[in-house]
Amino acid sequence: MIIAHSQGGPFAWKLADVRPHLVKALIAVEPEGPVFENYAGAPFDPTYIRPAANRNRPFGLTLLPIEYDPPIGTDASLLIRENVSAPSANLSSCIRQKEPARRLVNLAEVPVLFVTAEASYHAVYDHCTVAYLRQAGVAVDFLELGQVGIHGNGHFMFLELSNLQVAGRVSTWLDRFDDG
Repeated sequence: MIIAHSQGGPFAWKLADVRPHLVKALIAVEPEGPVFENYAGAPFDPTYIRPAANRNRPFGLTLLPIEYDPPIGTDASLLIRENVSAPSANLSSCIRQKEPARRLVNLAEVPVLFVTAEASYHAVYDHCTVAYLRQAGVAVDFLELGQVGIHGNGHFMFLELSNLQVAGRVSTWLDRFDDG
């Protein structure tokens, strides 16, 4: 099992991509994102346009190549992108692959839990990364803490007063993979 938080996210995606058969599950706690580039706009600004020079993760989730099908090797320019409008006024617009989307073949072998806190700056855009993963064939469960009654947490949810509630939700999800 891999648990990654924030800037550790790209390393977790790469590790699971390289050795998916050794990873029982991946828990992504507000990993670096959104896909391709960092969000640099004001929270909930519907007029925000991403600067063209801001390309932090050319392979979508990572700076380093990961396995897609059809293959792209080390040529990230083969990932044809398009912008998608924000689904609501409280969320950012997203970048996704143009259809037909390439699949993340190795990550598709790994169950993923994606955790986002209600009062975190990630709450604006983590839905984009989840949508990107799903579009690429990755089975991902999205745990939005505010939606399950855990309110007020920020980016360091594991250090906050409700950390045991958060851990309980993660533990319940992990129980599905218990070998007994």
